[in-house]
Amino acid sequence: MNSVYYRGLTSSEPSRPAQMFAGIRKPLIALFSAVLLAALAISPSADAKTKTKKAKAAPAAAAQAYTPPFSALVMDAATGTILMSNSGNDLRHPASLTKVMTLYILFSELDAGRVDFFDKIKISRHAANQAPSRLGLQPGQSIEVHDAIQALAVKSANDIATAVGEHLSGSEQAFARRMTETARRLGMTKTTFLNASGLPNKEQWTTAHDMAMLGWRMQRDFPEYYSYFNAEKFTWQGQTFYSHNRFMRNYEGADGLKTGFTNASGFNLVASADRFGKRLIGVVMGGTTAQARDKKMAQIFDDVFAQTSRPQKVAGVMMSGHMTP
Repeated sequence: MNSVYYRGLTSSEPSRPAQMFAGIRKPLIALFSAVLLAALAISPSADAKTKTKKAKAAPAAAAQAYTPPFSALVMDAATGTILMSNSGNDLRHPASLTKVMTLYILFSELDAGRVDFFDKIKISRHAANQAPSRLGLQPGQSIEVHDAIQALAVKSANDIATAVGEHLSGSEQAFARRMTETARRLGMTKTTFLNASGLPNKEQWTTAHDMAMLGWRMQRDFPEYYSYFNAEKFTWQGQTFYSHNRFMRNYEGADGLKTGFTNASGFNLVASADRFGKRLIGVVMGGTTAQARDKKMAQIFDDVFAQTSRPQKVAGVMMSGHMTP
């Protein structure tokens, strides 16, 4: 089945006898001189405006020419087998994909009984000062765990991610160490986390492979919490926030997980989709726009689904393992 995603006056007077101009020759000369001087004065200004426009256009052109490094990987969710990879082990900045790990650790604390859904997470000054996207709590305010989960999964709130890290480990720095240790335990050998949110840090790295591994383990280890990643919105204190994940809403069979963006990373996506009973986990990192990223993910998923859903010959009979009558 094909994807449903993509969807720039002169004038002259007739000549007259010269004697008619005898009395006005000098005034005319003065007038023409004044006009000429004015024109000379105006020309540099116009030229300056042209140069200014060109100067302003230069950064825009440079921005359009900027192409973040592109990488992608697709994993079979049933087996963990890598089905497609393009620079899948090259280092990339994770951006808000980082929050998937923050939530993974929070879910593990819930499972262990060390955290309750109605526990209150206090907002520190450090958490409140995080750059957008954020929920906007002030220092001293608090948010319950179940709301914090939605703030991360749907709103991608940096202030709440930081507060979660502080709540679980005492400081964001300590939590980042725990995140990296957890990554190693999950087989994410090239990932280093330095904060809970994914806000820019030149030493914070991951790979498409490692992010696919994290998405895979999230589904396998915490299936009871996975629905948070396919929520389209959540309401907190009377305000409704909507998910940034348009791919999830527009690609047939998609049901999560997370988007991310910084200038250094480009547009990132960890996605999961199920068609004909086969589930894939895909990662695209370094998209030039959100639309380009989503389109690339759709194309890759379409190709892999088509390849893995082809009928196979078993004991001389053509059979399909993915479609039912």
